[in-house]
This record gives sequence, C-alpha cells and structure tokens, in this order.
Amino acid sequence: MSEQSPSVLLLVPAYNEEQRIEPVLRDYARHFRAHYPGPFQLVVVLNGCVDDTLGVVQRVAADFPEVTWREFPGRIGRGGR
Repeated sequence: MSEQSPSVLLLVPAYNEEQRIEPVLRDYARHFRAHYPGPFQLVVVLNGCVDDTLGVVQRVAADFPEVTWREFPGRIGRGGR
C-alpha cells in the first residue's frame, strides 16, 4: 500500500475473535481491492484479548498489508467504559 493516507478507514473492534475474524478480514480486504479504486485500511482494534486474535490478524496482514491493528491490553468495553 502507498504511504498516502487511506481515503477509507474501517475500524473492526475485536475481543477474543480468534475463531471468527480471519474470513471476515479476508472478505473485506478482497472486496475493497476489487471494488474500491482508492487506498483503504482495515484496522482491527484488539481490546484485551486473551486468545490468539492478534496472531490471526497478523497472519491476514501478511497477505493483505491494508490490514493493521491497534492493541489495548485492558478491556475498554462499550463506549469506553
């Protein structure tokens, strides 16, 4: 992906989504590559995960550099509470 800012930024909140998140991220990345001409970024917001959600996201990011992540060690909860 180029160094310019994405014109589409999709935030995907995740808490212990190891079993479900991989096909979702791959489908989104494929869809945007095929149907959106500009730069895009999918950012997974990891919120206190205790499973291997991060490992799954990193595996997808190896194939789709548009996928990145931000990790918060403690659970923020809905609305930051």
